[in-house]
Amino acid sequence: MPDDKRKSLDALDQYEKIDLVLKCVEREDTLCHHRLTWALQVNIAIVAFIFLYNAQSDGSPETLNLVIGSLVGFVFTLFSGLAIREATQQLKYLKRFLNREITQVDWPTRDDFEKKSGMALPYGRQRSFPSAVTTPLAYCGVIMFVWAVVFLQAALPAIPSEPPAPPPERSQEEPSPPHPAR
Repeated sequence: MPDDKRKSLDALDQYEKIDLVLKCVEREDTLCHHRLTWALQVNIAIVAFIFLYNAQSDGSPETLNLVIGSLVGFVFTLFSGLAIREATQQLKYLKRFLNREITQVDWPTRDDFEKKSGMALPYGRQRSFPSAVTTPLAYCGVIMFVWAVVFLQAALPAIPSEPPAPPPERSQEEPSPPHPAR
């Protein structure tokens, strides 16, 4: 079965291959966008839950809610970041495939491809592509950093920093209680 799919891909002309790759690029870019949007929406919901729904009488959020909310936000953002990373890896693969297809045609440069085909490449300038795929991951990293700070600020004050003081020792001057006689 895989051989049949490979033959059908080989049967396509260069324009059809490039069009297919551009559709795949659009799909992966949309997935990346959706995953980042979902991560932001869930984080906004967590913040709203912490600060609006479970506030103490003085208006400050409860420590337990901050700890649980920051852990949930951190973990969800981590998983979203991993999913975004997978989409960006696929975009990098598609870029390599597209560049390979372009060089197989009689267009030696990207500019020639854009002029002769009438299609713009989906990546912009070569130097801007790495920053374009790392930006969504950077957003996730910043959000995870914020959740880590919230967690540490909420959890560390709840942990006693010093061991409890030992009970005071009896002074020598106090008489010891009498022992019952046997």
